[in-house]
Amino acid sequence: NYSLPFIDDFYKEYWTKPLEELSGENFKGLQNRKVVIIARCCNNQEKLSFKQAGKELDLSYLRTQIALEGHQLGKLDIYGKGWPEGISRGSSRGGNYIAKKLDILSEYNFNLCFENTNFDYYCTEKIWDSICAYCLPIYYGRGNKIYEDFPQNSFIDFCDFDNTSQLFDYIKNMSVEEYLERMNLCIKVYNNVCKKLDSVDRYEQFLMRVVHKVKTIVQGTK
Repeated sequence: NYSLPFIDDFYKEYWTKPLEELSGENFKGLQNRKVVIIARCCNNQEKLSFKQAGKELDLSYLRTQIALEGHQLGKLDIYGKGWPEGISRGSSRGGNYIAKKLDILSEYNFNLCFENTNFDYYCTEKIWDSICAYCLPIYYGRGNKIYEDFPQNSFIDFCDFDNTSQLFDYIKNMSVEEYLERMNLCIKVYNNVCKKLDSVDRYEQFLMRVVHKVKTIVQGTK
């Protein structure tokens, strides 16, 4: 399931502690409603296109278009490489990548964090990093199995909107109460996965890593 990245060697010392749920006392507020994206610009649709049974599986091009439109509207900040000159505010790469990325995310309340590819159970660190930084994920939830782990109305599902403008209007009008409810649902999923992994023995974790690695390799060859 979508908890597989937790047992990747790169993250095993990283996602180790449960997260505290948000409340009126420890929430910094929704003064900043800008969305942030930390990703490389992927603007060549023909090159990026990846179809299976006639279904387009690439999400990186769509993610880039949403980011560019959001930036033009003044509603989204971009970090990453390959963007047109003057758009990116910097890169999270270099030095302690994880710490730098979380520092950036912690300055925002919303994170556009689509996977590169829309594939059953294909999940990287993107949505989990967002939750770790208490930054509500904006994810692509159609055509995969994300709702096997996450309840409805937890992350913001881009597929619930007809276009990018509707997404940003929704964020603009979101109440603090809804934000806290959504964020806490995401935190509960994160904490539940942490608890499950505590009960998984070493052999099971080894098998899970093998499955995750095989899926990554297979995905990379398509």
